[in-house]
Amino acid sequence: MTTTPTDERPAPPAPRGEPGAPPSTGAAGGGPARHVLGLLTPHLRRPAEVDHAAASVAAVAGLPSGSLVGSSLVLASSGSPQHLGLVVLAPEPLPAEVATAVAAAAGAEAGGAWVAARAAAGTVDRVAVFPGREDLVGVLAARDLLALSAVEALVGLGGLAVPPDAVVDTRGHVRPRLADGRLVLDVQPSRGGRWVPFEPPVQHACCSAH
Repeated sequence: MTTTPTDERPAPPAPRGEPGAPPSTGAAGGGPARHVLGLLTPHLRRPAEVDHAAASVAAVAGLPSGSLVGSSLVLASSGSPQHLGLVVLAPEPLPAEVATAVAAAAGAEAGGAWVAARAAAGTVDRVAVFPGREDLVGVLAARDLLALSAVEALVGLGGLAVPPDAVVDTRGHVRPRLADGRLVLDVQPSRGGRWVPFEPPVQHACCSAH
């Protein structure tokens, strides 16, 4: 494992599978300081599979409170199929035994350097585990959704502004992304003047690789 400050490493130009690279750690910048563990998880192809693996990782004893668990799409390359690479962002460095337990819980292989570098640069496509996620159920005002969780901003599709008093129907399914080191949730207008998260609770086959 290697430790790399995020603000000194730009995002890699394109995702590729890395079957031979060891898991790596680093400190993510642009938002709160985070330490990154990337995992090679070629068996994860669908968001629901990532959610299951992320829940297993979150249950690992010794994982620091406040950790994020997410995934980024890794394109197919020689020896590695297109898949969703799991990544952990912790508020403090993970002890070696905890990192090993996390990899085992995720069913990870040796690798994950690309998703680690991308997360260290402040980008994760989809975050399944984050502080306050269990409180984001039912209908909430936008300001309350932000106050209850680690989500830092709501981003309306097409650049639409989301006012603080906007009514958000979480549908019990909130999956933000990490952008420039900040946890943001994409939302879109829905019926009755409400907003809903862009990702629906049930993923259709056409979206299974995202």
